[in-house]
Amino acid sequence: MERLLKIELLKILSYNTFIILFGLTIGFYILFLLAGTQINLNIDQFDLKAFLRFPTVWQSVSYYSSWFFPLLSLVVILILGNEFNFRTLRQNIIDGLTRTEFFYGKLLIIVLISLLVTILLFVSAIIIGISFTGLSINFNVAGLKYIFSFFIQTIAYLTFALLISLLVKSVGASIVVFIGYFIFELIIRAYLSIFSLNFANYLPAKVFANLTPATSLSTIIADENIKLMIEKNTQLNTELSFNANLIVAFIYLIIFVLLSYQIIKNKDL
Repeated sequence: MERLLKIELLKILSYNTFIILFGLTIGFYILFLLAGTQINLNIDQFDLKAFLRFPTVWQSVSYYSSWFFPLLSLVVILILGNEFNFRTLRQNIIDGLTRTEFFYGKLLIIVLISLLVTILLFVSAIIIGISFTGLSINFNVAGLKYIFSFFIQTIAYLTFALLISLLVKSVGASIVVFIGYFIFELIIRAYLSIFSLNFANYLPAKVFANLTPATSLSTIIADENIKLMIEKNTQLNTELSFNANLIVAFIYLIIFVLLSYQIIKNKDL
């Protein structure tokens, strides 16, 4: 495993496009968080800073992070596209690397990238939470579950990108198909909602997005009557529960991994 990771790191760290895209994603993410913490609106009955205090900050930062790190899926597409364009994949196999080892190497990179951005999320949430709450860090179960679900969400996006890259091969076409799928699913969900069909909640992009749900508006509202009304409407939501959503996400993740492995194992690369 260590050997495979070293091989993959050697390849991607020599790929300038990877370093630039990864660096830009992290840089814009940090700037976005810094800008968000500086917003200070004085509105009666609303406390916007509640989003940034413990324990709510775990969910808030997880939600906002989820808008940035799907961009890393493009990095995975570029990495695999680079393998096809420069025939490094075929050369690795000629040099003795098995297809299974090649696949495991890509999975290791996906897990490593997901782990790094999750650590960044965790540290960011701690820094922001301490800044607005004080040193009484609340490591409650609810907070940690959103950190974990973000980790799974990132792996899911990246493995989906891996699958598309293996199916399409071309970098440009893979990016178009990847982005196009999310647009296509959005249209399908809108169509299904007309007929009040809950099947839309089981579609991949919807499932992945729901792993890091937005923080309830009731968090920032001081008026108890308004807060109760919002919480009541939230309970009427027909979406999957957090645990059910996580299980479905795991199922999709396993499907993507198995399909990707079968393609690498059997397809003429």
